[in-house]
Amino acid sequence: MNILKRFYIYQKERFPIAILTFTTLAVVLSSVAVISKNHMPISSYLKEIVLAFIAGMIFMYHIRVLDERKDLNFDTKYHKDRPIQKGIISLKSLFILDFLLIIVLFAISIYSSFNAFIFLLISMIYSLIAGMDFFLGNKIRNKFFIYNLLCLFQLFFFQIHLYSLMTPIINFLDPLLYIHFVFVIVNAGILEVGRKLKVKSNESLGKDTYSSQIGKRKSAIMFIVIIFLSFFIFSYLLFKLSSINALFFTGILSLILVTLSTLFYLSSEKIYAERLIEITGVIYYLSLHLLIFLAMFI
Repeated sequence: MNILKRFYIYQKERFPIAILTFTTLAVVLSSVAVISKNHMPISSYLKEIVLAFIAGMIFMYHIRVLDERKDLNFDTKYHKDRPIQKGIISLKSLFILDFLLIIVLFAISIYSSFNAFIFLLISMIYSLIAGMDFFLGNKIRNKFFIYNLLCLFQLFFFQIHLYSLMTPIINFLDPLLYIHFVFVIVNAGILEVGRKLKVKSNESLGKDTYSSQIGKRKSAIMFIVIIFLSFFIFSYLLFKLSSINALFFTGILSLILVTLSTLFYLSSEKIYAERLIEITGVIYYLSLHLLIFLAMFI
């Protein structure tokens, strides 16, 4: 196989570009909505949207490659069917592409603003620290929830970087910006937890899912708490940006959908139950971000 085919097989399982394209774009669009307060047409932000989208995709790939490196031994032991473990693609090839893409990422930041460059630098430093397990090895990896929360915070600084790509000077006195920031982090938790809810027959011996750590019931309850918290923040943002009730009710429909899939997951041991919760979680994630975007630009 040539390298392109190898990467295509790899991305299907470990870095699904088809899904990440939509999730990354959704975050970018909702960020534009919050940054823009003057109701300028969306066409005024096309350049910023394109650059922020490219930057977001590159950073997500960067995190994925660092995760592959730090999880290499674990995956070799517990996930022998993954592309690197099966020899479909090498870690070296992934790092070469990562290096080239990082050059593009820094070029985008330098072109955009000095603030964008600074926040990207902070984001990259934190990602490298996370990629080395915060210099604590198994001492931190064994603390499943703390470890995953610290890894999730890689998006913390990068989200500020996204804001800085859209405006050279961020108004840090704007309370709506902080609320959206929290919304982005909480929503990221939907994707993080949703993909790590498994039925018993599909759990790995490595116990690297939330359902294996605290059980199916407790992990599902945790997921429901996250989605309702996300909806509460979404509702506040939405009504601050718009009074269009149809957008709110559309959000409610997506909330009902993901809640029902969670209840179904609780009552079923079929593998498609975990797949359903993952799919509806992505739909919910996309819906909330895109509705915030529509609230500003329709």
